[in-house]
Amino acid sequence: MFDYTNLICIHLTSLRSLTEIDEMIENMEFTNMDADELWQMKKNGIQKIWLDASSLDLVYWIDRENGRKNILINEDYISGLREMKSISYKKVKKSDFALTTDKTESNIDSILDKINEHGIDSLTKKERDILDNAK
Repeated sequence: MFDYTNLICIHLTSLRSLTEIDEMIENMEFTNMDADELWQMKKNGIQKIWLDASSLDLVYWIDRENGRKNILINEDYISGLREMKSISYKKVKKSDFALTTDKTESNIDSILDKINEHGIDSLTKKERDILDNAK
């Protein structure tokens, strides 16, 4: 899956000429980046672009159309977004939270005791999941 923490953002609005784009590419050592293509993107209203820092693939970009900001995502990366885990939220009463926290802490303490006595390889999948979720 794509690493969304490994992105570079380029503000095309801050680059005023093709020469400045060329200089930016040279200074950043983006050897496989095309200055003319970036200049054309800027002329077409694209304000910012985000690139994969490793491959320099275009991941997503912002443009303005009819006074509205649009965020567009490269089709190749949409599947990665769809595969990302979502967070579930369930509203609980404060009293329930205290009981859950105490029980969870008790479970974690017993799991840590088990690791201390028998090593980490002695844990069951359920015990590993409890520790992973406690992070």
